[in-house]
Amino acid sequence: MLASLSVEAAADVDVAACVFANRGAEERYFVWEQPDDDAFALGGLGAVWTIDGVEADRRFGDAAGRCAEFMRDAVIDRGFSERGEGPVWMGGFAFAARGGATPEWATLPSTLLFLPEISLARRGSRTSATVNVVCRPGDEPEELWRASASR
Repeated sequence: MLASLSVEAAADVDVAACVFANRGAEERYFVWEQPDDDAFALGGLGAVWTIDGVEADRRFGDAAGRCAEFMRDAVIDRGFSERGEGPVWMGGFAFAARGGATPEWATLPSTLLFLPEISLARRGSRTSATVNVVCRPGDEPEELWRASASR
């Protein structure tokens, strides 16, 4: 089961720099910036859940269904209101149903979505951090959040 907590972060966080400086060599990461849209930036680090291997011809609906199924019993702190705050899936879809045919894209599947362990969202002068953890019976979500946030 997913547990997700969002908190306010320092307003001057450089989202891209934070993600690039803290990612491991083989770790999933994502950065998206739109400076002209009220300085919007979204970054994610690590992956608590990944969706890939989706049937190519039905990738959009199947991926949406898998995301919804994973989120169904999630415990989510609802203290967020801005775009990109809270648990947000990152990644994307290939333009072609079977993925990339050229060498530059051949290693990417037709669908690759992941829910980051840590995400940052900035809009204007407000930045939030979200920590996502997968809990199993007997886990204490607060301890898992602290361990993830200590990165």
